Amino acid sequence: MENDVNGIMVAPGDSDALAKQLERLITQPALRQALGENGLRRLHQHFDVELGIDQLVTLFAQ
Repeated sequence: MENDVNGIMVAPGDSDALAKQLERLITQPALRQALGENGLRRLHQHFDVELGIDQLVTLFAQ
């Protein structure tokens, strides 16, 4: 995941930072839209079922 590209990261236990980032998401619909679109794009590029099958076939062929 890339911060502010396809998701938002906060330090574990930092509730103030989490609240701030949630407020950003609530008040910035364009940011929510961009993060969602970029996240979906990353999902399709890196976690495609066909790609996973191809990788397993290659692994088992070794």
